[in-house]
Amino acid sequence: MTVDEGEPRRSPLGIWLVGARGAIATSLSYGLAGLRQGLVDPIGVGTESGDFLELGLRAFDDMVLAGHEISGGDLSKTAAELADDWEVPVVGDEPGLVGLFRLDEASGDVARDALEPTRIMTLYRIDATSWQEASAPSGRGTALRFRGTGRDDLDRVKIPLDAPAVPADVGGEDFTLEWWMRAPAAENEAGPIAGGNDAWITGNVILDRDIFGPGENGDYGVSLGAGRIAFGVSDGMSGETVVGSTVVTDDRWHHVAVTRRFDDGEISVFVDGRLDGRAMGPPGDVSHLDGRVGMPDDAYLVIGAEKHDVGPEYPSYSGWFDELRLSRTVRYAADFAPPSGPFTTDADTVALYHFDEGRGDVVLDSSGAPGGPSHGERRFGGTPVGPEWCTVTPFDEVPCEPSPMSLLFVAKTGDDVVLAWAEVPEAASHRVYSVALSWPPPWGIPTEVGFPATSWDDVGAVSGSGSRIYSVTVVNGCGAESAP
Repeated sequence: MTVDEGEPRRSPLGIWLVGARGAIATSLSYGLAGLRQGLVDPIGVGTESGDFLELGLRAFDDMVLAGHEISGGDLSKTAAELADDWEVPVVGDEPGLVGLFRLDEASGDVARDALEPTRIMTLYRIDATSWQEASAPSGRGTALRFRGTGRDDLDRVKIPLDAPAVPADVGGEDFTLEWWMRAPAAENEAGPIAGGNDAWITGNVILDRDIFGPGENGDYGVSLGAGRIAFGVSDGMSGETVVGSTVVTDDRWHHVAVTRRFDDGEISVFVDGRLDGRAMGPPGDVSHLDGRVGMPDDAYLVIGAEKHDVGPEYPSYSGWFDELRLSRTVRYAADFAPPSGPFTTDADTVALYHFDEGRGDVVLDSSGAPGGPSHGERRFGGTPVGPEWCTVTPFDEVPCEPSPMSLLFVAKTGDDVVLAWAEVPEAASHRVYSVALSWPPPWGIPTEVGFPATSWDDVGAVSGSGSRIYSVTVVNGCGAESAP
């Protein structure tokens, strides 16, 4: 509110905040500063309208904020995190939405409406006006961390290909699938794959566009066998799987591309820009047949899992996955330099997933391909839970920051000590540290407690004399651990 010039100056109004770096306190602090400086209007502030203006209430300039906080950090960091959380991606099916221009074309003079591709916006170039690559609004890219659950239709991304048909249903012409991945060997233990029709399905499945049974057109998929990329294509009656020679399960990021020629059926695998394997498969159409009635998951491209959940003999992928681009051409015929940044779209791109949403269950197709978009759904869950959003990416790795742990209680039962704690959503596991009483404690090797357990029994811990100190930490899907 405003105060008359002649009104005597009043003493400041102190406001003490408990949790002074929390979301509410940060919003109050930044909001008050904005109101004082005239950067924002007092929209929604009830005391700044109507009869309240006549009551002579305290002005914004009279208010002084203070408080206490047990956590570290600062207001600016909390404010940045709050700003990120308010970024809600536009999917395209929101009520009342009549147009959606994502401006992801990267070249040319036309931008297309994602809702109606025939509706265009023309770019008139003035001076140096040009397409520029920009980062996500949050300034931080994200990837997905799969856990290899392989059951209950969880721990995967599902992209519907039919009803309606979408451009991501490749196979009716040449195609290229390419992505970035980082896989630990201990989590992908499928054995060697020798090749042959549908042989890829026995590996740790990365991409699955399988049809249960022969199928009318055919199918394809990609997996890991003995740490090597296996790419197979079948026309329903015959097929072939090409297996690369490079081990990619070294817990490092790798660019992987697989290509397929429509006319003669040649299939190829490229790892980090080098040809890693090539074979001849069946030619012709292997796209999903529009309107086909089959098993519930036939009409999906699935990332990170064997789509039918048949059993452990068909294991799912466990590791990080980022930047998937589907193209209606053979992009690579010989060795090439892998991209140094996120994929861009062009006239041959039919689907493009950056996985930069960072939250929620919608995975956006930003290709702008006519007939699209081909959005996907994150199916989050399993034990441990996945796929998790993670800031470990191929281009700008940012250490993940897991939530701190909070013990609910510590109880003594006979000679045992029982610890229990609150569930942390992003937890992949927990670690329990225990040492004899001393400070600071010389934490030794912890005990691993797998998700979803939220308690641990230290059997016989107090059978002798003396006291002990315990600390429980959380380890998230990125491998980052909270401080003990």
